[in-house]
Amino acid sequence: MAGGDRPATAFTLRIGTSGEPPGNRRFIRFANRGSDRDFTVNRTYEREASGSAPCQNPRFGVIPRAMPDPLPKSALPASVDMNTRVLLLGSLPGERSLQAGEYYAHPTNAFWWLMGEVLAEPGLRARPYPERLDLLKAHGIGLWDVIATARRQGSLDTAIRDATERDLAGFAGRLPHLRMIGFNGGTAARRGRRQLAHLDAGWALVDLPSSSAAYAALSRAAKLDVWRGIAGYLG
Repeated sequence: MAGGDRPATAFTLRIGTSGEPPGNRRFIRFANRGSDRDFTVNRTYEREASGSAPCQNPRFGVIPRAMPDPLPKSALPASVDMNTRVLLLGSLPGERSLQAGEYYAHPTNAFWWLMGEVLAEPGLRARPYPERLDLLKAHGIGLWDVIATARRQGSLDTAIRDATERDLAGFAGRLPHLRMIGFNGGTAARRGRRQLAHLDAGWALVDLPSSSAAYAALSRAAKLDVWRGIAGYLG
């Protein structure tokens, strides 16, 4: 073709996050005529056209298809014993915790600092993980999560999809001295209360501000003011 022109090729791109419902995605049609003009697409996208080959752009190369669904993630086993009086429930452990096999393993998560302050054990975070769990048990505190398995890209609760929840009532009913169930963060509270709020089992249900650094509406000190209420159920 004269002047090095390339044939015009029309594409339709579907733009949105990989977990976004199709009805929420926007579509953009453009004609690729070999222009040198830069363009940027900052979200996940894939070709919406016949055929399976990915779209091509002369400057940027192959435009990738939408990312596949992440594999299901499974929560950690419970850390409780028959003397547990307070059960603290998270939503689903983050990536760092799942990789380490430890509750609240990310260094920016305030959980172990909060527990150290509540229990007057300021060096708790520096102890080996098994010792931390043993110390919580010695004070009557158990750990578990509301969600058993889910798909999630990254660690944010907002990315949780296809969640299978645990049987909270059945599990809590096997803890004879349980007095309080605390929900660490809004997702745990919403899902946990949906299972437990209608029961008359004598357990106090307490919403706690998330210990995650991603929840920045409250400072650590302000979170601690709420978390200190746990101590009243340990005696």
